[in-house]
Amino acid sequence: MKIDAKNMNWTVSFDDGYVHLLQIDYRFGILIADRAESIRVHIGSPFRFQGPDGTEAEVEPEDPPTVAPALQIANGGVKSLAVSETGSLQIDFANGASLFVMASERYEAWQIGGAYSDEVGRAFRLMSAT
Repeated sequence: MKIDAKNMNWTVSFDDGYVHLLQIDYRFGILIADRAESIRVHIGSPFRFQGPDGTEAEVEPEDPPTVAPALQIANGGVKSLAVSETGSLQIDFANGASLFVMASERYEAWQIGGAYSDEVGRAFRLMSAT
């Protein structure tokens, strides 16, 4: 796992990342494992999911039937996770699927945590401080 920061845009690329766990409650949770490191992503707002075939779906984490299309990422590979300076989040998967979460003015649309190297941890702390 390595992180690249350009201006206020951050990209985490994974060496051998995969979806280790999906959690569905009032949020949509993804645990991404990459060798000895991991990143936990919790999405608490509606997001757009694009499947491997290009089909798009709006997912509302609090509405379980809308979550079904996003389950296509279970146990699959993860290529990258990117955060833009506007606060949006995009995750690209090895099967061609992706998800995109817009920032919210009212609350945190997504959260990131996990067990990762000091380098990645420092970058995430800097990102959250801006």
